[in-house]
Amino acid sequence: MVINLKRAVTVGAVAVFLTASLGLGRSGRTLDRALAVGPGTPLHGHAGPVSSVAFSPNGRSLATATENGTVQLWDLRRDRLSGTLRGLVRIVDSVAFSPNGRTVAAGSRGGAVRFWDAPSRRQLGAALRAHAGSVYSVAFSPNGHILAAASANGTVQLWDVDSHRLLGQLNNHAGAIASLAFSPDRRSLAAADIRGTVVLWDVHSRRPLGVPLRTHHLVNSVAYSPDGRTLAAGNGDNGTVGMWDVQRHHLIRTLRIGSSGPVNSVVFAPHKPILATGSETGTVQLWSVPADKPLAMLNGGTGPVFSVAFSPDGRTLAAGGFSGTISVWRGIA
Repeated sequence: MVINLKRAVTVGAVAVFLTASLGLGRSGRTLDRALAVGPGTPLHGHAGPVSSVAFSPNGRSLATATENGTVQLWDLRRDRLSGTLRGLVRIVDSVAFSPNGRTVAAGSRGGAVRFWDAPSRRQLGAALRAHAGSVYSVAFSPNGHILAAASANGTVQLWDVDSHRLLGQLNNHAGAIASLAFSPDRRSLAAADIRGTVVLWDVHSRRPLGVPLRTHHLVNSVAYSPDGRTLAAGNGDNGTVGMWDVQRHHLIRTLRIGSSGPVNSVVFAPHKPILATGSETGTVQLWSVPADKPLAMLNGGTGPVFSVAFSPDGRTLAAGGFSGTISVWRGIA
């Protein structure tokens, strides 16, 4: 999610074939393999910038959010549009699939959160309108029971997915919250604000877990590593990603992606030691972690990249951005 959009367009497509040494977590082992990433498949159909992309749990569908107030569903087996979800009239900044694949949730600049039944594409109940400010990020808990929604007013609300009942509100941010991420064990929730603070919340007690992470940068995106030990924070002030130790609440290292433009989106591959970053410069980069070695640089003609997402098996990557085009790269080994 990007709050301050910069209007620049980058076009073209690049296929990069690199040989990389991939670090395998903390074991010290490495695996040498050729990481081949061909040209991305473009998906056309959005009239405006794509602010958020999310895969269904089976990897067959992709949900994309736009500035024209709609969410679109894509059939990735045929690479075509399968439906449009309506009901939000303002810019949609974030979209998410529930872990069971049955529900799609989205948050908008109008302060509303809406649910849809994914198979039928019908709206589920009335829009949730408890937020006083724009909703910049939504995230389902790993068990699918809770939806977290972050607002421009510096609060996070937790909603019961089945009953649409408000469970609680998290208040410890001085600025708008741009990104949310649940830990893999669903016990904690990371919330990052534009003042450079990331608060780790205990989902059960709804209290902060230790001191906040002070990044000293606008944070556009946060993501937990698959083992839940590391949090990546994409900086909106420069081309870096902070890698934080979640247990000790300290910065482990800083990944410099090679450009001065903001990092708008970060995501770890499930089950693989790979981090993907999307930047204002229009590129998507793949990195081996924790070695932080570049594996590939991709450009699918999205313009500035606002959102990147891995499929559940980690073999497909999707990116959306300013141009309205979605790029899908397959066969990431």
